[in-house]
Amino acid sequence: MMTIARRRGLTGSQASLLALGLLAVMSAFLTPGCGNDEGETIIITLIPWTLDFDPSNELFLVERKSLSIWKSTGDNLSGQLLPPSGGGFSPWGIDVGDEDILFVSDDTAARPRLLALSTDFTDAVPLGPETLLAEVELSEIHPDDPIPVPRAVESLALAPGTFRVFLAAGAQVLVFDYSVTAERFSYWQTLAGGCGFPFEKPQGLAVDVLNRRLYVVDGGGNDRLYQFSGIDGILPAVCDDEVDQSEGVSFDNPVGVAAWSDEPAPEDNNKIVVADADNQRLVAFFSDGAEILPDYVEPSTTRRPFDVAFAPDGKLWATYP
Repeated sequence: MMTIARRRGLTGSQASLLALGLLAVMSAFLTPGCGNDEGETIIITLIPWTLDFDPSNELFLVERKSLSIWKSTGDNLSGQLLPPSGGGFSPWGIDVGDEDILFVSDDTAARPRLLALSTDFTDAVPLGPETLLAEVELSEIHPDDPIPVPRAVESLALAPGTFRVFLAAGAQVLVFDYSVTAERFSYWQTLAGGCGFPFEKPQGLAVDVLNRRLYVVDGGGNDRLYQFSGIDGILPAVCDDEVDQSEGVSFDNPVGVAAWSDEPAPEDNNKIVVADADNQRLVAFFSDGAEILPDYVEPSTTRRPFDVAFAPDGKLWATYP
């Protein structure tokens, strides 16, 4: 629960929308408190969930209380994508691709799916034909198996107009190719584990675009971070390395992961940060191309990080639901 004062000069609906947006953007950095003493006070409960940035530094965030997607530049809320009037939209993971596309996982119980959405939405609008570009229902992938619950999603641009999209679902990572022109997903393969360990509950994904690597954090008791290469070819991806601890402390329910690469690339340019939720810490690594090596650990706090993302300026953002 967080408190914010309504600004004078705004209508009720404008103030509420602005308040929600500012809280979502700043939730990783502000502790609960009161704003300006003047005017009416609004108390709003938020659940900031997964987040990502586009190349222009615009933030996209899933807010699980309202089951909506917000976008914001700096402190300015520029759009909110809401569920349709009949429901049926429960966003979980989010990834910003090039070419004004959002890849979103939807864990609606009756219809879990992977979506491609347009980033061109403003104000507070419901999901509809103008924003929904393509979808694939997970029941179509393995029709004879139980439908897996979708979680994190990440993408890699293969060529202009084509993306490889990775979706953590159930005990697997499903891999699709997406065509911008055709507005269509094509199933490619399934990753069931890595480096000799089967996945239990992959929760976080990150793609290192420069070095063409995929990072997967797996919870459910497995509690490991994996590195895969070969994610942009025609052959199955290869697991290069895995780790299950940092500074002698084993992961405990890792849920989010982010990757950052500088240009030009020094030997240790690849930074990987894991949200180690039950240990209440952020843990950083780097890769030399073959191994995941320890970098630093943020001291434990009283709060559980959930998702992490790098902005284009290299700053790390985190959500604490």
